[in-house]
Amino acid sequence: MGNAGACALAEGVKVATSLATIDIDDNDVGDDGVICLANAIKVNKGLTWLDVNSNSFGVAGLEALADALPAAPAMQSLGLGGVKSGGDEDALAALLNIITKSSISALSISSNKIGDEDIELLEEALGAGSDLAELDLSSNEISDAGAEAIQAILETNTKMMAISLTCVNNLRARV
Repeated sequence: MGNAGACALAEGVKVATSLATIDIDDNDVGDDGVICLANAIKVNKGLTWLDVNSNSFGVAGLEALADALPAAPAMQSLGLGGVKSGGDEDALAALLNIITKSSISALSISSNKIGDEDIELLEEALGAGSDLAELDLSSNEISDAGAEAIQAILETNTKMMAISLTCVNNLRARV
């Protein structure tokens, strides 16, 4: 699909008022395509689910989503797996904005090379006051130290109902 396809799709999304979900997982969509989709999200306020897992966008796409999601109150689920944001301060800042500025209740940030330090940075946003009820951290680089930060998240986030840590090979502690 690429950027051109995502931008064409976004134009349709703007007028498809009954559309609730978009799944463009693994379609080589970069920043430009995600920016187009983010602009469409601002117009189509009925979208509830967006999956852009395993695409090739980075910080600019994440920032565009962070900017668009407050204008999308119906958006509940966001798939950002495979974006490789771990260790990148700008990408993590954009993730923090997505978490704190939106009302999403389910977030996948699997396969993003998120490590212990990243989890500690996300801890405050994911804790008390967060609307997140489901969090997928699968296939990241989390060890026992990260598990302690996850423990703190679970102790303060009273809405959290599900957390996935599948294939987190560095994790030895029990959360």
